Amino acid sequence: MVNVPFLSNSTLASVRRSTFAIAHSSGASSGGLGGLVAAAGNLLGQGGDDFWLSHTIEIAVQTGPLPFVNTACITFAAADAPDIARQDAVTISLGYGDAAPEAVFTGSVTRQVRTLAGLTHLYASDGGGQLARQRLNQSYEAQNAGDIVRDLASQAGVETDVIESGLSLPFYALASTTPLHAQIAVLARRSGYWAYFTPAGKLTFAPVSGGETVQTFTYGTDVLKLEITDAAPALDGVQVSGEGAAGSQGQDAWNWLVADATGVQAQAGSGEAQRWVSDGSLRSQDAVRTAATARASAAASRQLTGELWVPGAPQVAVGSQIVIAAAPVNFLNGSYQVERVCHRLSKARGFVTRLSLLKTASVPLGALAALPGGLL
Repeated sequence: MVNVPFLSNSTLASVRRSTFAIAHSSGASSGGLGGLVAAAGNLLGQGGDDFWLSHTIEIAVQTGPLPFVNTACITFAAADAPDIARQDAVTISLGYGDAAPEAVFTGSVTRQVRTLAGLTHLYASDGGGQLARQRLNQSYEAQNAGDIVRDLASQAGVETDVIESGLSLPFYALASTTPLHAQIAVLARRSGYWAYFTPAGKLTFAPVSGGETVQTFTYGTDVLKLEITDAAPALDGVQVSGEGAAGSQGQDAWNWLVADATGVQAQAGSGEAQRWVSDGSLRSQDAVRTAATARASAAASRQLTGELWVPGAPQVAVGSQIVIAAAPVNFLNGSYQVERVCHRLSKARGFVTRLSLLKTASVPLGALAALPGGLL
């Protein structure tokens, strides 16, 4: 007997319809609405008198760990647009009609591009953009990396979420040649952490961990495209050399010159591709050991990487753990850590999410990578 689906009595699966919400309020600059304007509804439906529902054509959001700066772009028809100014706050939530949309980005307006076609492209960035615009000449004594990150976030007016201690640094200096977002990324790399902004716009500075699985993506159900790359790591091991005698002679000896540098050296990993790194900010054996392990782990974490395209997944964020299941090639299945998330919701193509992945088993301490720009 042949079962013809449209003649059977089984109930057809319902089609999930994309929804979104945009909240905008006036920021530090003059102008704006002076209040809150929010929109939520079916992207493909009619917005009625609500500007955002009636005029939004496309929403694109891309996020990743520092030094990548999270950005969002809202494209809408410019007719009767609300008064929007730079630094105005904006929150973007995405989802489906069977549940409330989830926040995927919180930041502030950075620029607007208007075209002859009557469209406006509204760009925004989160606290990473605030950090990227600021530079400092400053030094710290007897602080850990987390203390420094909290201070930098406070000076930049950036909210924080989880900030863990990281390396203990008897003395640490910042130069204005490097913006604050890159300074924090360096501190994260030395500590074996990730530094990234949550969908609520708060800075996290912590080791990446497996944790609970946020979502399982199943082949034949919600996997649009999947590519996993198995590549040789850039290095097999690393030897890190620091300076000073803070480890053997106490914190006050951070500036001493040592006759035998073996007390501030550490090695992690082994193999033919070795790298030697000198880092003057590391002034104890514990610090160089942590930094060496973090660098070796970061290189190892790049062995298995991937790109996954799925129907919009607003609950997946940077640092989340996801599972791929039922792929016909077993090599593709397993747990992955999410390194980067790109959402795109449009009237023309619907709601799609692209995830950049690291194989969970190869991320014992976390990895920091310079992420390319560009939208999904």
